[in-house]
Amino acid sequence: MSDSDESLLAAAAIALGGSLLLLLGAGWLQHGVSKMAISGLGALLLIGALTGIFRTLDFSTPRLVNGTPPQLVWIRILVCLMGVIYTVIEDLPAIASLPVGMQSNYQFWHLLNMLPGYSALLANPNLLGILQWTTAALLFLGLIGFQTRAALLLGGVGFLLIEAILRRYTYFFHSGLVLVYLTLLLPWTPCAATWSFDRPLNPQMRQPRAQSVGFSVYACFTVMAVIYLLCGLSKMRDSGLALGHSPVSAHSVSRFAHLAVHLSGSRSVREFLASSLLEK
Repeated sequence: MSDSDESLLAAAAIALGGSLLLLLGAGWLQHGVSKMAISGLGALLLIGALTGIFRTLDFSTPRLVNGTPPQLVWIRILVCLMGVIYTVIEDLPAIASLPVGMQSNYQFWHLLNMLPGYSALLANPNLLGILQWTTAALLFLGLIGFQTRAALLLGGVGFLLIEAILRRYTYFFHSGLVLVYLTLLLPWTPCAATWSFDRPLNPQMRQPRAQSVGFSVYACFTVMAVIYLLCGLSKMRDSGLALGHSPVSAHSVSRFAHLAVHLSGSRSVREFLASSLLEK
């Protein structure tokens, strides 16, 4: 690494630290113009710092990642396989029979409500079934590497929508969360460079550069690390140092009790479910 690269890396590292401090500070502020301004400045500084770092580092060197095309392909295969499993095991059409009062009203769901036809989708079991099995088919095409980029992109969007629907009627569980982000990341990587149907169907496909493959593998690892870090920090925030204790909010108890009453019509089931959750 040249002296200019080392200077750029040092400046980018300082900018990265400053951006994180700004974002953490903005998190303590109340909603307002100052919060948005500090968050925006921190986000811009973070993007600039990461760009400087990524342009400086050599992701093809064994000292960093040394990712290979087969390694990236294995990530694609495992992510798509787990995505298919997560998709087909759900009874998504049954969502249409759940009462509207069970739906969460967090800010993210307001964005989904703005999508045309979203409310009709939740109320129609046939549309939910089409979404489920179309998503599973697209993820399977991504698994075998046929029209990989388009299949992964569309399958990732469908998988994101399915996971969002499931969380709207329950809570923000983290199972499958890594898969959501990886299915949206993989279409932008050269994950079909080998072990795919696209390769023999398109002989003119060029082999990706080692830097591109290494950065793609590093990006997948980074997504996984950041998600699990944030999930762990959320546990610390919710339960403090009592890591062995998992508190359940009264809101969660009410929502699960509502589900029990709707599905069984039995008051005893509601009382049993609520008491079981409170004992955890």
